Amino acid sequence: AKGTTTFPHGFTFGGHPVASAVAMANLDIFEREGIKDNVRENAGSFRATLEKLLDLPIVGDVRGAGYFYGIELVKDKATRQTLDADESERLVRGFLSHALFEAGLYCRADDRGDPVVQLSPPLICTQEHFDEMEQILRVVLDKAGSLIDVAGSEALAGAVDARQRLAGQFGAVGRTHRDHVATRKFAVDLNH
Repeated sequence: AKGTTTFPHGFTFGGHPVASAVAMANLDIFEREGIKDNVRENAGSFRATLEKLLDLPIVGDVRGAGYFYGIELVKDKATRQTLDADESERLVRGFLSHALFEAGLYCRADDRGDPVVQLSPPLICTQEHFDEMEQILRVVLDKAGSLIDVAGSEALAGAVDARQRLAGQFGAVGRTHRDHVATRKFAVDLNH
């Protein structure tokens, strides 16, 4: 079949020798800096800190492992009834994503399945960071719960205003957390 033969060629990032060398150097840094050990030592504390949020009516479950967790959001904790599509859209995208970000917590609020807040903090985090995350989550999720308790579009329509008020409330804490994480995240000395 003349003219129909293809010859696949070229490198992508996933198998390129430079990308492989960078990956190997990254693994060396993980060992040298004790990053995996930090996660092993603190994973239980991270879980326990997040589980404190189970007292909030909107938190149906906390699940995950290591430094990867999801906080399931529910409309009714007793029945584990989830939010309907419209409530989820307005609460997750209209309020939570922005409110958490503005409060200084970089995480993912997602509703592609059941609505959840997904957390995967830097692997260098310790209890002081977990406590700060829990404080931000508690205030923002409590406000989110009050928005669905009223269960009307008027309450959720006011979510943007509530989000702006929360951002002001967390001004100093949020900036401190962002600055701290950014500094520690990029402070790895590659010359060791």
